[in-house]
Amino acid sequence: EHLFVLIPGIGERTGLVKFHHLRTNKCLFFTRDGNMGVFEGDRPEFYFQVLPQGPDTFVLQHQDSQMLLYSNADGRLGCFYGEERYDDQLFQLEDRTGQLLQLLDSPCGCIGLRGTGFRWLADVPEPRIFTDAFQAAQYIFDPGSSYLLEIGEQLMLQVSVTWGEARDMCLHEMDRPHAWAIEHIPLLRQLADAGLISSSHQGNASYGDSEGEFEEFAGDGMLPTRAIKFALGPVSSGERVPPRGGWKRAWHGPSLHAVEAIARRGLLADAKGRIFLTPSFEYPFCLYSVPDIVVAGGARFRVVFEVRVAPGAFWEHGDHYDFCQLWLIEGCVPPEKLEWEVVGRPDAVQVVGLVLKQLGPEHPTLRHDTVVRHACQSL
Repeated sequence: EHLFVLIPGIGERTGLVKFHHLRTNKCLFFTRDGNMGVFEGDRPEFYFQVLPQGPDTFVLQHQDSQMLLYSNADGRLGCFYGEERYDDQLFQLEDRTGQLLQLLDSPCGCIGLRGTGFRWLADVPEPRIFTDAFQAAQYIFDPGSSYLLEIGEQLMLQVSVTWGEARDMCLHEMDRPHAWAIEHIPLLRQLADAGLISSSHQGNASYGDSEGEFEEFAGDGMLPTRAIKFALGPVSSGERVPPRGGWKRAWHGPSLHAVEAIARRGLLADAKGRIFLTPSFEYPFCLYSVPDIVVAGGARFRVVFEVRVAPGAFWEHGDHYDFCQLWLIEGCVPPEKLEWEVVGRPDAVQVVGLVLKQLGPEHPTLRHDTVVRHACQSL
């Protein structure tokens, strides 16, 4: 109940932050008439300015009302006007373990940013590409206005991104990539310790540069590129099951918090009896598999489940939410066939593999409600 993440403001709100509550997936707000709580959306009442008062203390000024937040020892919480600073206005940050955190130098005064390891391929004062705690969006600083801007669809077509502080690990070219991944990624080591994956499984695979790059969509799931697969199960409806020949390959992008449960039990239907799959690897990799897995050196990885689905057990349709121009993500699968929806037949879906791939500068990421929810559940 005490955990928040700081999400940076963009545009005219550059330099401000929102306090996003992980348990409720809502933001702290304060209104001029004295109301305070948490709510959904993106409103002026959500934004605060963090004013450092020392290496690890700060005051919070509500941007809309210019009031200062306070918290009394008797449990009162609120805001009031005034130029003076009082002890009940001083705040500190702690991590999950209760360790006190210092306010680190923030890029261009924007608290809540973290580097992606990528940079803008342009001669600008601040070429680094940033993300936030959710890792569901990427940001640049506009050289003209110095505003922080989210790299949405329009900017994707204008901004050329390349490697910066991070480097291409060329995972698929390593001598023993599966062993390396288990050694360096705690999540995979946890799965290996549980006997769910192995670096020596005969079903493991590596995918090179052109495995699926020039492949035409023929009704089966597209192959990934520059990635490795850990063989799983197969598992379906909570049980180990024999592999089924002739079923179609598909993909599912999980939230990190759900990876081990899916590896153990398979994909379970939602409250309406639905399981969502896709024949596109890039679609879940870019838009659903968050947060990133960051290793030493700043390289970022994501995982996607490989599944098999019985022919005729799913309904093909496009993305219902229509939140982005999908041709920026997937160029082979027709938009009207991008999602496969299985209803009432969880036994028609088998989880057979877990694919690990490094996030590169060429991979677009876009914020939407599902990935924010995934991040809240995983952080």
